[in-house]
Amino acid sequence: MQRLQRDGTIDIVREIERQGFTTPAIQRASATDGLSIATTQPLMTGQANVPAYVLARAAQTANDLMMLLRRASPAVPNLSAQALPLLDHMALFYQEGGKMGPEVLRDTEDFRLLYDKERQRNATILDPLRLLRSEDVASQAGAAG
Repeated sequence: MQRLQRDGTIDIVREIERQGFTTPAIQRASATDGLSIATTQPLMTGQANVPAYVLARAAQTANDLMMLLRRASPAVPNLSAQALPLLDHMALFYQEGGKMGPEVLRDTEDFRLLYDKERQRNATILDPLRLLRSEDVASQAGAAG
């Protein structure tokens, strides 16, 4: 984080190569293409049915990453390069779940029980936008003062 603050954006492709993370990146790209989640019914996979993406600060960065991975392993799946400008210092491998809903996950009931337990313990922690609401900001400012 200090380097990011000091130098600005980071060339994620160069850093993956420089730090020797090409093999783990290849593994993540391949796992993403396979949509490896536990479901109660078979899911369609493969780019023709459910698209898989590599997301980076710019589409060119994502394309550069895919070229790096393919040079290291020609078997790397062909993921669609997409820009996600929030990611100026990282890359994500991502696959759409199609029309999959929670009901097809094998662990749905376990997830629901854990969610309900955590919500009873501290409901506000489950709201990622809680600190952006004006009344919450005002109450925190009052508590801090």
